[in-house]
Amino acid sequence: MKKPDILARVTLLGLVGFLVGRILNDFRTAHFTLTTWSIGQLMGRLGLLLLISFLAIGVHELGHALLGKWQGFQFQWLTVGPFRWQREGKQIRLRWNTSLAAAGGLLVSIPLGDHQLRRRYLRFAAGGPLASLLLASVALSGYVLLSTPAFSKPLGFSLVMTVTVSGAIALATLLPLHLGGFASDGARLLTFWRGGPASQL
Repeated sequence: MKKPDILARVTLLGLVGFLVGRILNDFRTAHFTLTTWSIGQLMGRLGLLLLISFLAIGVHELGHALLGKWQGFQFQWLTVGPFRWQREGKQIRLRWNTSLAAAGGLLVSIPLGDHQLRRRYLRFAAGGPLASLLLASVALSGYVLLSTPAFSKPLGFSLVMTVTVSGAIALATLLPLHLGGFASDGARLLTFWRGGPASQL
């Protein structure tokens, strides 16, 4: 990839992050009354945020797994944070994840058979972002239906952070980027949609 291309994509990512931050800040200002949290409350919120992040990552990767299953892919392994689920024979076993690079969520599934691979990979790649958008939509609906619970309360905080984290994951993974040897979902979708050399499997 050429340096100008990398610079353009990093700039785009930064711009998207800035815009999302502005939107969230305006939304917070309009709907939330800030309160002063104690150290215990702050630590509790940070713990919730960590759990929500693991949940959002797990849902994203499970979206890939489910669409992959539908398209005839065989699950091999999945990592979310410190956890790793892997196929051992006909069973799926839980192990500790020892790879820091995979802690942010990684799924490996392989296609069974070589029929219609382009279409199958397109749907497989779309599974993660779709699952993330679905989770964000469900959390947002819950927030609205529950008469706007206060952001200072654990439930309100959890719902808003789920919308934010899952929505951000969907947005970030849909950007067509190649970082650290990994192609984003957006990059893979674009490749298979265009039907370039990399899609001729």
